[in-house]
Amino acid sequence: MSRRFVNLMVDRIISHRAASTLHLINPWRCFYPTTTQASAAANNKTIITEDAHLPRAAISFYEPCSQDVLCDIRFMSLGRSSNDIISMDHEGNTFLYDAAARAVRVLPMPHAPKLSPVSLTVGDGLYLLNGDPGQQEDHPFEALIHCGPSANPIDDRSDEKWYWRSLPPPPCAFDYEDDNERYRRRGYEIGAYTVVGDSQIWISTEGGGTFSRADYGARLLRCSAYSVIGAGGGDRKTQLVASVSCVGWAAGVLKIRWGPAHPGPPVASPLTFSFNTTSGVWSKAGEWALPFSGRVEYAPEHGLWFGFSSQGKHFAACDLGAVSATRPPVLLKMWDELAPPLPKRWVMVSSYLLPLDGGKFCIPRIFDMAGEGWCREKNGNDFMRVDGFAVFTGVEVERGSRGALRMIKHMSRRYSFGCRMARVV
Repeated sequence: MSRRFVNLMVDRIISHRAASTLHLINPWRCFYPTTTQASAAANNKTIITEDAHLPRAAISFYEPCSQDVLCDIRFMSLGRSSNDIISMDHEGNTFLYDAAARAVRVLPMPHAPKLSPVSLTVGDGLYLLNGDPGQQEDHPFEALIHCGPSANPIDDRSDEKWYWRSLPPPPCAFDYEDDNERYRRRGYEIGAYTVVGDSQIWISTEGGGTFSRADYGARLLRCSAYSVIGAGGGDRKTQLVASVSCVGWAAGVLKIRWGPAHPGPPVASPLTFSFNTTSGVWSKAGEWALPFSGRVEYAPEHGLWFGFSSQGKHFAACDLGAVSATRPPVLLKMWDELAPPLPKRWVMVSSYLLPLDGGKFCIPRIFDMAGEGWCREKNGNDFMRVDGFAVFTGVEVERGSRGALRMIKHMSRRYSFGCRMARVV
């Protein structure tokens, strides 16, 4: 079952206090009643992009600090079928917003606050991994586990509870000691993720290797994609996977896969590590990385994974079920749901993907509006921001008579929120 709404969070100042307001966007308003109508509109080149009114805020979350102190709140979804939201501040204070009840519940604090975490829902757990994982004692990887209330009709007391479970960080996040000096990985940034089936998590990066004392600087690590692929049942294993490859030099030293035996920089090689959520053990899955950036979603109607390509952020499809240690994933198809070229003053900030029923997807993209006279070719990313808005687009993916994938665009709706920051949860 898909969500009724898409959660759009907008940063604001309310009564001189920093806050984030939640706006519930109905994704089904981006679709024609039938696929035939959508196809006819596409063939006649009458694709609709209409300006829509931003709904009133359902709730406001005030940041715990004053405007001159940096203390952001992180928001995480409890899954693709739920509009409930988990919020966590810089100290780890955690709350649950129950969308149906329009109520807020205090939850236990994690073992340690999470800094720019990625979050994935697997079964009854919300898994959070720091964007820059550290040592085990720093608790960079934790799961918020939910135990539902008792089914005993005689006992009217609720024994529903939530608790945090600390998990081991990926191997590439460990600190290493050499000559009584400590060297740790820096610049490790997770960039894409997905849940597949009910059980496995994959995380891909663009960096890797093991630090040691040498005459070279350390490579920076950058995560580009992560995903969950799964054990729907039986005795199939549950694994979380992270891919790594080296992408730059920094102060420090490294020791990774080397090329021919001669002095010079090491040869970068993507790696994928696997975490088994049942045994809690990391292992190497393959020398490849997922070709995605951002959240990757599974569509059971097609048996494929959908997300945004690591190059160009195109809407794309891939068959992760065909992947093995020696067979890396490849994109099957890429599309542009917003007909290029985009208006010159539109500057894309971020992209999100929400799977709906029947092979339909809602694609929200956040844009800045640059000032008059801005030219990307001349000014690059240096521009004056005069407005901000989100474009929600409804698309449908179907297979043709020969099995080829085809994207059908429905409608796009634009929601303006002024010169503010926004994100989809």
